Amino acid sequence: MGITGLGVMIWAIVVGVRRRGQWDGAVRRGFWWRFGSGYAAMFLALLLDPTEQNASTGFLMLTGIGLIIWAGAFAVRHPRGWDRAIMRGFALRLGPGVVVFLVAVALTSPSGSTTQVAADSEPQPPASAPSASAPPLNGPPTTASPANAFAPAGVPVGAQRAVVVSVDSGDSMRLTPVGAGPLRESAPVHARLLHIRALGPDPCSGDESARRLRQLAPVGTIVWVRPDQEPRDEKGRDLLYVWNDTGAFANVEMVAGGFAEAEYAAPNSVHWAEISAAGEQARTVGAGVRGRCRQAEPPPETSSAEPGPQPNPQPRPQPNPVHPTPSEDDDEEDGGGAAYYKNCTAAKAAGAAPLHRGDPGYGSHLDRDGDGVACES
Repeated sequence: MGITGLGVMIWAIVVGVRRRGQWDGAVRRGFWWRFGSGYAAMFLALLLDPTEQNASTGFLMLTGIGLIIWAGAFAVRHPRGWDRAIMRGFALRLGPGVVVFLVAVALTSPSGSTTQVAADSEPQPPASAPSASAPPLNGPPTTASPANAFAPAGVPVGAQRAVVVSVDSGDSMRLTPVGAGPLRESAPVHARLLHIRALGPDPCSGDESARRLRQLAPVGTIVWVRPDQEPRDEKGRDLLYVWNDTGAFANVEMVAGGFAEAEYAAPNSVHWAEISAAGEQARTVGAGVRGRCRQAEPPPETSSAEPGPQPNPQPRPQPNPVHPTPSEDDDEEDGGGAAYYKNCTAAKAAGAAPLHRGDPGYGSHLDRDGDGVACES
């Protein structure tokens, strides 16, 4: 859109130069219609460009350029006969244009924001120990930066704009910084969200942590970032707090939703209390991935279950006595009747020895010494 507007403005100038000898009302109206349309298109492009830090500064610069071009067109229209009135008209167009252009250049120069950046980049004193119950003493106010009117509510002073290039996992992304700030402008960085560790991917949750971060900070959108005392981790990634284009604090949102664990990264401590408190709350209510995975797990086996029925004990084998017809040698004192043993070996095998006179199976043929006890040895 900006290129189109610039092309229309150039078209207006070319037509004006070609008809400089016929500068009647129709030619004048055509010139201003083209030039004004191109000017408006360029200004609208500045407002809609997400990488433009301050559209008002761009508007000033565009106005200055427009006045300078107008002065040039005025000079072309009067190639000869420059009297005092023509010179005054040329100066009234060129002078304000140059002044407005220089003011815009001064506002966009890095020196104009050196004081603010230096104040925001000053290292914070290290916290003695992280605390989840009390806010940090060195925490910044959560108000929008007065230096940038486009910062949403909730973004702290000193946060820098960046464009999301990709989301690699639930705790890391690639960003392109925009404008002045602690990160070098237009140099892509690999960022790690401070004080969080993404959950998954695993068989239960898949990669829900990364999907959630992509929802909070979609690719191509503007986010606001700010480092802490330690700017990078051991892998060289920039350690950052991240707010999305609505002002939501992505580090806290990931932990509070149960998509990441709160993990302290010393010596950074500015927002640790807020992030760790969100982690405690998420664990209490079983929020997010962890809660769903726990519900899906089968109940563990316990040792308090009632024992099953025990098998009936086998009875001790009983002797299987033989019941032959009593022999004629059996005397009257034999036990006889219910059992009969051919010899002591059979009686012992049946577990009946020793046998006393009157016991089932006692016989005189077993009692060799006649003492009334058979198979005693």
